[in-house]
Amino acid sequence: MKYLKSALCLLLNICLLFMAACGNSGRSGSLPDSGGNGRNENGASGLYGAARYVESDITPPVEGRFASFLAADGTLVCFDEGLKTRYESADGGNSWTPSPGPGSDGDRYRDAQTGTFLPDGRLIVYMWEEGLILISPDGGSESYPIQEIDDAITNGENVSVSLLQALGNDRFLLGYSIGGMMVQATRGGTPAGGNFPQEAGRDDTSDEEETDGENAPAPDDEFNGATGPDNPNGDQVPGGGTAPTTGQGPQDAAQRPGGGGFSGQIMAKTQLYDISSGRLIAEIPVESAMGAACDDENLYVLDGVGKVTAYTMRDGAPIDRQAVNFGGGNEEIGMGMQMGGTVGGSLAVDAGGALYSVQNGSLLRAGADGVVDTVLQSTAYSTGTPRSSVGAVFVLEDGGIVVNMLENGQANRLYKYVWDENAAIDPDKTLTVWSLTDNSFVRAAIAQLRKTYPDAAITYEVAMDASNAVSADDAIKTLNTELLSGNGPDIILLDGCPADSYADKGMLLDLSGLIDTSDIYDNLLNPYKKDGELYCLPTQFLMPMLMGSADSLDGIKTQDDLISLVVEGNDLPAGGNSGSGPFTAVEESKRAALYFSDLKDLCDILWLSSAPAIVGDNKLNTDALRSYLEAILSISDKYALTERSSGNRGPRARFVDGGSVATTVPDSLMWYTMEMTNYAAFFAGNLQLLQIMMERDGSELALFPGLAPDAWQPSTVISVSADTAVPEFAAEFVENMLSAAVQQLNYGTGLPVTRTGFAAQIDAINERRIENGQPLFSAFDPDALIGRLQTPSMADTVLTEMMWSTVEKCCKGQIDVEGAVKEIEQNVKNYLAERS
Repeated sequence: MKYLKSALCLLLNICLLFMAACGNSGRSGSLPDSGGNGRNENGASGLYGAARYVESDITPPVEGRFASFLAADGTLVCFDEGLKTRYESADGGNSWTPSPGPGSDGDRYRDAQTGTFLPDGRLIVYMWEEGLILISPDGGSESYPIQEIDDAITNGENVSVSLLQALGNDRFLLGYSIGGMMVQATRGGTPAGGNFPQEAGRDDTSDEEETDGENAPAPDDEFNGATGPDNPNGDQVPGGGTAPTTGQGPQDAAQRPGGGGFSGQIMAKTQLYDISSGRLIAEIPVESAMGAACDDENLYVLDGVGKVTAYTMRDGAPIDRQAVNFGGGNEEIGMGMQMGGTVGGSLAVDAGGALYSVQNGSLLRAGADGVVDTVLQSTAYSTGTPRSSVGAVFVLEDGGIVVNMLENGQANRLYKYVWDENAAIDPDKTLTVWSLTDNSFVRAAIAQLRKTYPDAAITYEVAMDASNAVSADDAIKTLNTELLSGNGPDIILLDGCPADSYADKGMLLDLSGLIDTSDIYDNLLNPYKKDGELYCLPTQFLMPMLMGSADSLDGIKTQDDLISLVVEGNDLPAGGNSGSGPFTAVEESKRAALYFSDLKDLCDILWLSSAPAIVGDNKLNTDALRSYLEAILSISDKYALTERSSGNRGPRARFVDGGSVATTVPDSLMWYTMEMTNYAAFFAGNLQLLQIMMERDGSELALFPGLAPDAWQPSTVISVSADTAVPEFAAEFVENMLSAAVQQLNYGTGLPVTRTGFAAQIDAINERRIENGQPLFSAFDPDALIGRLQTPSMADTVLTEMMWSTVEKCCKGQIDVEGAVKEIEQNVKNYLAERS
């Protein structure tokens, strides 16, 4: 619990950096695009041509995280964590020369939060609870006073520096915020700032949680008092930023989890300084500044929604330039080494005045006319690798582009992109991958295979994305038409689709003999083998879980047992939101049994654990359906779920595991962890999250008791079209999804189906726990728990959408259970007949 609360506190310090994340990427343009729509005969995008940007890995010999800079003479300069070693490359990353860094003689700079490289070889760095310091190449340092920041640190206020970027020979840009989140009760311990984790061995965590609750900000605003595109509150102050605003929360530090609490104010500023004198030149009127770049005369600042504004380097006066809007705002800020980047270096300008930025995994360019072009498309290059964030973007004198990526929250990689007129695509390595909704695990598999085959062309099509209003039913009908005509995608992700129907109709390729499945847990694979043939298989899976103490779990064997505990137990809320804050524990005797945020939350978990008993062989079991509806009605009535909405939830959290992927923590799990309920009901699909949530003393796991025995949900179920023109390469794509390189990474979309992948994820968790001085994560035996799984519960989005309105009417008393059974039976009859 101490670890959990520490994580909660630290995230509250850094969450201002995330609030600007919104919007969509820029699209189209005149530059050569490495991806697009429209398939050729091989299934790949018709826009792939011979000429394209070629990626090469130019990472210096650094294990882990590092910061990178582009010196005035074109030399690439990198520093590892703690500034212990400096690496230089004068040939565009082809070779590197190491030398001792300013931190080579000790741990003086292990607390560096962010910094920038000056033209004379020195660094300006923001240090935890010290402020800005000026560091010479030999390791000497002196304070670089910024009065407002120094005063705030002295007063114990929260200071977060989000942008620190040298500009030309004599300027630097500083973006920072004071207050608004957690104020540490004492100096020392957890740093007062907090927008990246320090070296291994520090008492910190990169597994963060973004919380909100009744006494915390409303979900739509992220946090009260915060400013940004989603919450533009607060009056403008001279030069930009916002006037202080008042937040809500516990005022007594003793009540703050981890020794901190909400402060009453937020003040965010972006400022232009003279390097030599430290003189403030101008306040730059940009909220949530995320990056900066300059040429000889102009300063360009990127904000949190992808808009770039221009100012003079001389005095910071606005410039009348064609508006540039990269329109991204989804590029999550990584929790890694931020010296000179994640934010400060994420914008670049070339000699012709064109601007470059990575948004949502794609590298975009904006010319002087403001038109945005796609230079590197996210699914074709490492910039789009899931769980990665951008540390820096540089444009070299020869036109090459260098991007520093923090991958998986663990290590930085430096990639160089050079235009090659003769770079051909191998026609035997062209694939189109289709899924109903976006899936980061699929994107990771694409990125991994792309590294193996740089001459491959892999297009990822998402049927239901933010840019269209296509229903699941319409999307699947379109897919069916394409498959029947022989013009469908090569790889089909069957999550939410009627998998058995495709196999029975001969639309899928038999993968038996084409891929190695020996590392997959037998009971997860066997349900997909039919007479020795294998037409699809899960590459991840979810488990419906119940968390509680050993004694409390012993008393629950069936769904009826659980419903009795809910109905006979305490009502919601269990008192958590009536106390001094959203983290106030409730006496055990006053806790509710469970927590569900709303009716849909309840329906989803009961459906997963009961669906195989309700629908089998494309037939509806009305007795099982009746039991399912009665269970939902009992719990809904007890907790008044039809009166609850997403805006009336309890303490929610968003879990950010080191990289750029954020997973929303289920409300039920959050309430349990904060000791407001006796059980948690949730889908286990993220081991990193699970080990954090099991910090509540005595927590154990059991499979959720539904109507289907030991049900589990296959996830990222993959198949290959029977009509693919590249069956060998398609099979290699599937096998790549099962590889250790992909399975060992946690994307929050499901648990690994391979023994190697599961063991690797546990090992990675325990390595970090050892670094943080925590006991090993050994709360459950994965082999024993997975070995119990019997019944795959395939998700069918169309079917659940058809049922939803009837379930909702039943719980609102507009129709009784018998009427609901008949209505659902009538509504789904034709659909089930079509599936068979």
